[in-house]
Amino acid sequence: MRLHDEAVLGVGRDDEAVQHKHATRVRSEQEWPVTPIQRLSKVSPTKAFIVALVVMIAGLFLPGIVGAALLAVLAAGLIALTFTTWPVQTPATRVLRLLILSLLVAVIVAKAL
Repeated sequence: MRLHDEAVLGVGRDDEAVQHKHATRVRSEQEWPVTPIQRLSKVSPTKAFIVALVVMIAGLFLPGIVGAALLAVLAAGLIALTFTTWPVQTPATRVLRLLILSLLVAVIVAKAL
């Protein structure tokens, strides 16, 4: 006769009670949360360049606000990448990136007007 409140232990293949099994598996690197930078680091530089080039050309040739919106998406990505990698960049690289971003923002404003 078994009571409803009684704990029933199952037995696994190794004769250890199932409720007493300990976690023996360590998380693999694939199970950890992936940050956007880790995801971006796995992208081929050639593919990233081609995608950015296509977005930039489309933004320059599409009329008015549509082109400006595409360029703004590109600028947002470049801003995020610039400030994420800021600590590891040399001062000369930082200045160059800020100059490029400034030119891109100027083109966005001119395109939107």
